[in-house]
Amino acid sequence: MTDELLKWRSEFPILDRAVYLISHSLGAMPKQTYTRLQDYADTWATRGVRAWAEGWWDMPVSVGNELAPIIGAEPGCAWIPKGIARDKLGYILTGVDALRSGQWPLSDREPCALETTVPRILAAGDIRSGSTKRVGFAVGDGSLAVTCVHKLTAIRS
Repeated sequence: MTDELLKWRSEFPILDRAVYLISHSLGAMPKQTYTRLQDYADTWATRGVRAWAEGWWDMPVSVGNELAPIIGAEPGCAWIPKGIARDKLGYILTGVDALRSGQWPLSDREPCALETTVPRILAAGDIRSGSTKRVGFAVGDGSLAVTCVHKLTAIRS
């Protein structure tokens, strides 16, 4: 029996010289990533702010369209379902703000801290109304999401 993943080994240069057992976001870097980052740095160095008008603005959409099929979505689809309330700046209302919006549909319970106006859909980090837009707060929201999931799972059981 052969391992079909072995054909990809040569795409990760560090694997030629080390046993690499890290499997989180800082896993072995593919060759193509180095090239793409170098291209990005070169564009920034030579085009500066003009790079935004030359394709960078469209990058989130084009990358999203490439990722969509991986998660079962259609390219170009809206990722926030209708019915999820937002504040005047477009940030998603959660928890108490979702309840106060008048759009919380349940009468038998209040939303958990990260729950949107659609029961069991959570929002965390920068997209959430009232959040401090910093990495540390997003990490805290991630931890709070675990608490919310436990609570919602218990309610559902």
